[in-house]
Amino acid sequence: MCIGGNDCCRSYNRCGIGEGDCDGDEECMEHLHCGEKGNCNLFLSHLSDVHDYSVLAKSFSRTDRCCAPKDWQLEDYLRAAGKEVLERELKKEEVQKKELEELSRRARAIHG
Repeated sequence: MCIGGNDCCRSYNRCGIGEGDCDGDEECMEHLHCGEKGNCNLFLSHLSDVHDYSVLAKSFSRTDRCCAPKDWQLEDYLRAAGKEVLERELKKEEVQKKELEELSRRARAIHG
């Protein structure tokens, strides 16, 4: 996985969605293109499922370009990134609610 740096994405080592820094479409997988300068940070929520967010945030510069779906526009990046963040937060809340319910159940069992 390429998370910044100028030598990772190459025509012989094509990058996937949100990976970079790419210099041209030939450095991205077939269904992707090398996006606009600065688009890498829009993919941080997607990649942070596999990597530490704080490391990712420092790995891309403001001018890096990451591979993205060919038919996406900037608004699509933002919408997708926002949706992923919202979904992840909702999952966290659901887990926290279940943990709280379990703690309450245990407390009732102990104190009868």
